Amino acid sequence: MTRIQHISDHPPEVSVQYSTSSQLYTEYLNPRFSESHYILKTLDFDLEVVEFERKSEQWRRQLPMEITNQCLNRPRPHLHCEILNFFSLHCFDVCNCEVIVADNYFTGSKDNLRKWIGHPRFELIRHDVTEPLLIEVDQIYHLACPASPIFYKYNPVKTIKTNVIGTLNMLGLAKRVGASMIMSDRILLTSTSEVYGDPLVHPQDESYWGNVNPIGVRSCYDEGKRVAETLMFDYHRQHGIEIRIARIFNTYGPRMNIDDGRVVSNFIAQALRGEPLTVQAPGTQTRSFCYVSDNVDGLIRLMEGEHIGPINIGNPGEFTMLELAETVKELIDPEVEIKVVENTPDDPRQRKPDITKARELLGWEPKIKLRDGLPLMEEDFRLRLGVPKK
Repeated sequence: MTRIQHISDHPPEVSVQYSTSSQLYTEYLNPRFSESHYILKTLDFDLEVVEFERKSEQWRRQLPMEITNQCLNRPRPHLHCEILNFFSLHCFDVCNCEVIVADNYFTGSKDNLRKWIGHPRFELIRHDVTEPLLIEVDQIYHLACPASPIFYKYNPVKTIKTNVIGTLNMLGLAKRVGASMIMSDRILLTSTSEVYGDPLVHPQDESYWGNVNPIGVRSCYDEGKRVAETLMFDYHRQHGIEIRIARIFNTYGPRMNIDDGRVVSNFIAQALRGEPLTVQAPGTQTRSFCYVSDNVDGLIRLMEGEHIGPINIGNPGEFTMLELAETVKELIDPEVEIKVVENTPDDPRQRKPDITKARELLGWEPKIKLRDGLPLMEEDFRLRLGVPKK
């Protein structure tokens, strides 16, 4: 059985009930609809979402016009899913709006939010996007999913559930708030360059369909994001949802998880600890690294613009893993050793974005070079690891 319960100090004016073969749905509407809060208690997860959304839209159309106008004119917050990861934290740093953030703390840390706790424009919800979320928002930044191989290989089923069920829930939320407020709400998905797999085209532009192993150890992430993109476009075509899709290439910067498992954070942490820099064989595989503030700028331009994507957001500067290791060694500790270790399965041999669309459609391109961004990340890691500069 599934119930929608009204939480309010004011008695409801309207109560609507209907039932299906296995569930009972109850929703209360009152003149303070825009300030109402709902909790979805799922005792039987076989939720008939389509019928629920259809009924919800019918009920909202029955509201008096003055209530609808009040809802239309009331600014609503932006929702950020998985705000505790380092990337989405930088989004809030530059966001001049009210923000609700949702995170299950699978990869994030509350310490990253210390400066924002208590801020009047900031609200944190402990929530997993694989469960439904009923709130009122203008824009949704769907950033949720572990992006580090260490995390998504640790729990591949959770990873693909986040990409598929989580994306369905966020699209359902976008559909509901768009229908109830009769506004052009938007949802942005942060997809990934991993949708290109081990590319046979170089550099990769958005028209390339990719070369992905559907049953490999990385597939929960690669294929999960490909399905998420499919869902975004299906909701756009079938329901008219305003979508935006960014394909993010390798990103680095302050507030990354120190033991994240991605190559830049690995090298910097190892160098600061005086450990060998472990380069996965053969070391000639390439990546392109974009500083986080450049990436955030690209995301905001995409969300506020008129182009749905997908659009590559990344830095076209290309480096081999050995070149990156040598650069980190030179900047942090020239005495550390570089050690080549066994590689993981399905590791792409090359990765470089073609950002022609981002330049032409968004007026965006990265500004911070790798040699300028690495010292900023080093400073943050030194502070958190307690390693003074020599």
